[in-house]
Amino acid sequence: MRIWHQSLTVLNELPAYQVLLEKHIKSIVRHDTEVVLHGMLPGTYASDFPLSEIQYPALAHYHFTQVMNAAMMAEKKGFDAFAMCFLAGPLLNEIRSVVDIPVVNYGETVFHSAGLYGQRFGVIRFLDTMKDFTQEFIASWGFEDKCVGIAGCGLSYKEVFSGLADPKDAIARFTQFASQFIKDNNADVIIPGEMPLNVLLTGNGINRIDEVPILDGLALTLLQAQTMVDLKFKFGISHSRRGRKNKKPPQDILFELAKQHGLQKLIDFYDT
Repeated sequence: MRIWHQSLTVLNELPAYQVLLEKHIKSIVRHDTEVVLHGMLPGTYASDFPLSEIQYPALAHYHFTQVMNAAMMAEKKGFDAFAMCFLAGPLLNEIRSVVDIPVVNYGETVFHSAGLYGQRFGVIRFLDTMKDFTQEFIASWGFEDKCVGIAGCGLSYKEVFSGLADPKDAIARFTQFASQFIKDNNADVIIPGEMPLNVLLTGNGINRIDEVPILDGLALTLLQAQTMVDLKFKFGISHSRRGRKNKKPPQDILFELAKQHGLQKLIDFYDT
């Protein structure tokens, strides 16, 4: 089984993050599963912090066309599943409509999974800038009544990535913030709001604070991808094609439009 891992970061510029991702992924998936890491193309963002642009719906829409192109490329290259390893979910339904391989998303997966570990989940992100965006995404899946709060822990993007090499200070700050958040909101499950924050914590063995589980979104997302591939090949279960949101568009038109919106750049980058 081969899974295309898709990050919103430009992974080529984050070697320490790649190393920690690869190490943690090896502890998650079965021996017969290969997870191939992919990030956004170099030069995608004007800044070094994706969320500084993703917070704007119009910019997010443009960036997520690259993710859709990546899903199409994953299927063409014979991957068995496409794993969107980030909390944000714009174009998730659209991406599922253009490919027949299973598509899983970190945010959707952890929101569904939170109810298996408690009744009141909270989301802790880097900063508060994505709070409204996160609330809308949670509501779109019908989990707003289960979410007791969304908050930024005050760690900057650079502090989290520098913490990958020396995590002690970043983990201590997150733990202190999470402990107070749990008390203030009576939360019984915590979801790290960004994948780098998730990997920083769970990759260093932080899976519980004050008897509250810290969900490992990377593990849940990749294991969900494995399960959906198994269900497809063993039992024929695949995504619905009924209704406007699920209907697969004509492939010739789809690929022509995709080429006009950056597919060829993606092909050139990964085939060189």
